[in-house]
Amino acid sequence: MHTVRFQPLARLRGSQFFSVFNGGDELARGRCFLLASSITANIAAALFGGTFYSGFLLANGIDLVQIGVISFIPNLCVLFSLLSPPFLAKLAKRKSFLLTLHAVYYFLLIVAITILPYLNLSKEWTIGLLALFLLIAHGCNAFSNAGWFVWHKKLIPEPVRATYFSYSLAIIGVMNSVVQILGAVLADALKAGGDELTGMVIVRLSGLLFAAIDMVCLACIKEYPYEAVTSHTRIRDVFLLPFKHKRYLGTVVLKMTWNLISGLVTSFVSVFLLQSVGISYTYIYVMTALYGVFLILFTPVWKRIIQRTNMFTGLALSLLTYAPGYFLYALLTPDNCIWLYPVIICLHHWSGVGYNLSIAEMPYVNMPSDHEECYASFRVVGVNMMAFFGLMLGTL
Repeated sequence: MHTVRFQPLARLRGSQFFSVFNGGDELARGRCFLLASSITANIAAALFGGTFYSGFLLANGIDLVQIGVISFIPNLCVLFSLLSPPFLAKLAKRKSFLLTLHAVYYFLLIVAITILPYLNLSKEWTIGLLALFLLIAHGCNAFSNAGWFVWHKKLIPEPVRATYFSYSLAIIGVMNSVVQILGAVLADALKAGGDELTGMVIVRLSGLLFAAIDMVCLACIKEYPYEAVTSHTRIRDVFLLPFKHKRYLGTVVLKMTWNLISGLVTSFVSVFLLQSVGISYTYIYVMTALYGVFLILFTPVWKRIIQRTNMFTGLALSLLTYAPGYFLYALLTPDNCIWLYPVIICLHHWSGVGYNLSIAEMPYVNMPSDHEECYASFRVVGVNMMAFFGLMLGTL
């Protein structure tokens, strides 16, 4: 008798996805855990951050001005990344240390901040402790950034990098879109139900479940030996070494420049849409969530473009198609927003797929193997500070 193979399963096993994510190969198994970690971390962040975070603080009497002031703390904490390379370079094994920092990050942002309003402290003490929790949590996160990158970099060698990012960005993007829509609906339902605070607490604590899954997934990833450094690592090396490698520096400057431009635009677009044009929150959420659809439809298209050319050409093409959307914002009015705003968003979503797929590989390009933590920290600090400066300049 002939054995009849289940065709869908056979196609899956022969697909590019299964060649990158599977349980047979050790590196592929690590990529499965890394993808699961990214998905659960994004869901957890959506539940304890974003709309639910702002709503939770507002429900506890912290006004928008105070929320705006403390929102600068995560941006400033990125400077802690500068301190980590000398310390990490001394650790032959970093897994336990990085997981501990990650656990502190989740505990403070989810548990500590959630129970803070129930301690019956004065408003000044509550805001002060909130700022302290944010400082420690995001400081731990920033300190560990370079360590995560160097550890997980070994799971994504160049031959599988394009396929890995095309699938991971699509899956995570779709998940984010679903969570955004459900989050908006749930937030409105909680507010309409009259028990907004209790609902916010339940939602935030449910993020703890996904945070725990994220921790388990990270713990399951094997830690491989790190490259031995040829000289003592100093904090100043974070700034000095990248300037000795112009090709790597160029890839960082590309991302820094875009973050500055994007920050300038982002800082006033939302206010312009809500106040001047009169677009509703729901309409903005729905249009933003459409990005998940574009990821599904156009990730294969952009992947082929990048493979036939290179990531720099793909990045250039995506930015060229981004530009007209920014000019169209100047033509947006309450009378034409129903049809023109979707045109702008669709144009940006199409470009965004190509941009994100191209830029995802940039941190790995032209990075020297010696003192990897220094180069990773330089990139983290540079791109985040440019985004911060863009937001600051855009509000002047």
